[in-house]
Amino acid sequence: MEKKHKISYLFILLSTPLIISCSTGSNFERPTLNSLFLGKTTPSETIQKFGDPMDKRIGVVIKNSETVETLSYYVYGSALPAVYGGAISFRAMAFCYFNNVLVGYKFMSTYDEDALDFDESKISQIKQGETTYDYVLKIMGDPNEMYQYPLSSDVNSREIRYSCSKNKEAMLNLLFTSKRLVITFNKSGIVTDMNYSSSGTK
Repeated sequence: MEKKHKISYLFILLSTPLIISCSTGSNFERPTLNSLFLGKTTPSETIQKFGDPMDKRIGVVIKNSETVETLSYYVYGSALPAVYGGAISFRAMAFCYFNNVLVGYKFMSTYDEDALDFDESKISQIKQGETTYDYVLKIMGDPNEMYQYPLSSDVNSREIRYSCSKNKEAMLNLLFTSKRLVITFNKSGIVTDMNYSSSGTK
């Protein structure tokens, strides 16, 4: 078995642009909700679907006092035009496993065809204690991040995230904007918590 490395969970999921800016890998498509299943998909099944990861090291992190492994990390970058000005063109995925099954993943991209941007004006339609998981998907589309325990807050919760980062050049300056919607559901699929944040210059 390959050597395990204790690395920051946030570093893996948030530092992608720094990594891809100096490297490229094999291309891959955005995963669908029917291609990955939390609590079921194994590392070997992930590799069967997406091929060998660019980084084969095993990362180990502690979340909610449980040991989570990051076994697959995929990065792809190219000189093709990106959706927001071409400052950085990348596509990346990170997968997290607990007891040898998938408990979380994140997909990030600046490519137009991946369509990670979302309509924040629809957030007002989501009500805590009322709105269902299926309705959220209907109005917001598929999320690009999904987590369950121990990466979610407790064993009865599941979390989805819509996150979008934009990079563009303006007057010789690199402008960066981002927005994120985090929604937590209980085991019955009802929204229990929600948070929206944004940053940068639009």
